[in-house]
Amino acid sequence: MTALTFHDVLPADAWAPRRVRHRLRAWLEELCWPGDDADDLILAVNEAVSNVVDHAYPADEIGFVWVDASLTDAPDGSPRLSVIVADNGRWQEPASDPGYRQRGIRLMRGVTEFLHIDGGHRGTRVEMTSQPSQRVDLPDPAPLTSSDEVWRSTSSA
Repeated sequence: MTALTFHDVLPADAWAPRRVRHRLRAWLEELCWPGDDADDLILAVNEAVSNVVDHAYPADEIGFVWVDASLTDAPDGSPRLSVIVADNGRWQEPASDPGYRQRGIRLMRGVTEFLHIDGGHRGTRVEMTSQPSQRVDLPDPAPLTSSDEVWRSTSSA
């Protein structure tokens, strides 16, 4: 059975981007999501998670990053994936002269159809939507029960 939603909570450490990439890819493979479109979404999510690791929490504070994704349909009936990456750290305004850094938002915009970032003193929430370039033939889901309707991964380390 394929879960139509994905949920992961990870410590905001150096291993978080790698962990979420592997877990999200496994879920996207279960959905039979096209490879290039999966790569684009994983790239965008990796960037958002990396930003949490780099910027959201002071070095002496343990923080977490939440990644939630769900399969939805566009008005034309085509499948989409909506993803939210969130933290409860502190938003940092981008520098006026980014130098060689701060290209991540442009990268995320380039590989998603929709990107919205809401940051403040209570954390940051990145919402993104990706739509495959080709129609996806999703497997018919088995009837869901409350215990198995969400592909869930919660990391403790």
